[in-house]
Amino acid sequence: MAMQRVTYAIIADEFADSLLQSDINLYRPEDMPPLFKVDECYSDNHDGDFMSLGNARRVKKIGHRSLEIHISAWNLVATKYPNADNMIAQSQITLYTAMSPNGHKVAIALEELGLPYRLVPLNMRAIEHKEPWFLAINPNGRIPALTDVLEDGTDIKLFESASILQYLVERYDTDHIISYPRGTKEHYQTNNWLFFQMGGVGPMQGQVNHFVRYLLSSEPEKYSKDRYSNETRRLWRVVDKHLAESGSRYIVGDKCTIADIALSPWAKILDFAGLNIDEWPNVKAWQERMMQREAVKKGLDIPTKVDLEKMASDPEVFKAYLANNTSWIRHGMEEDARL
Repeated sequence: MAMQRVTYAIIADEFADSLLQSDINLYRPEDMPPLFKVDECYSDNHDGDFMSLGNARRVKKIGHRSLEIHISAWNLVATKYPNADNMIAQSQITLYTAMSPNGHKVAIALEELGLPYRLVPLNMRAIEHKEPWFLAINPNGRIPALTDVLEDGTDIKLFESASILQYLVERYDTDHIISYPRGTKEHYQTNNWLFFQMGGVGPMQGQVNHFVRYLLSSEPEKYSKDRYSNETRRLWRVVDKHLAESGSRYIVGDKCTIADIALSPWAKILDFAGLNIDEWPNVKAWQERMMQREAVKKGLDIPTKVDLEKMASDPEVFKAYLANNTSWIRHGMEEDARL
């Protein structure tokens, strides 16, 4: 049976969003399918995922001051997302993120599932992640965070990337595109590697980044650098051995799951930590497979594209980039010490 297409209103700018009714469907004509608000940024470079309905004028009438609203109506190409009715129709997701491997995990998962979402980039240099409005979403003041609306109409606020990944697959991945059915051996194995990344790779490699790239004291601390670098190398050896022994194309079986999605953004920046992925040939082959996935490519560019390899090729540009990051890291540490 053919899957019914899901109709969306693509909002052209933030100003237009403020002009819409709080319930975008309040004045929707009866013969028009349900409408959902989606930021224009989601449709960027996604032309193949959408097909114009050609009825923008009708959609405009739904908002206030319709002549000032730049809205167009689109259909999601259901053949690319066969689970669209289940996964997308109820989605009112907002992702709060910045350029970070932890933020990239969630963006990649959203792209893999084809879920529409509103993107709110946080300016870390302006310490937006410590502002009261964001702390109301994530009291820890870190990214990523995600909000959604549950089926009963209540809001939910989520933080910690693994928690968000599990929420997305449990609620939206009914066809198990990036997950395995609950209760299966593969489901629990996926959790093993998800929490391996959360408790090991992420914290250790993050410290390598700090001591290699952002050390705030005048002299590098060799013990600290060696401690975290060697532990990170050991953790990736664990992954490398697992891939070699399992013979699988991905972390669990021959399907990309949230375990792969959690690990891949950290593999992408190994060179930033002064580590060479060639040390782990099975990890390298796996990462190359991951980088061929369109959702991974898109997710790594959210909220904005930063080519660290290209930037590092220009010493002056790279130095300025690190200096800017060091500035807000220092400021954040000073603020944390006062609290």
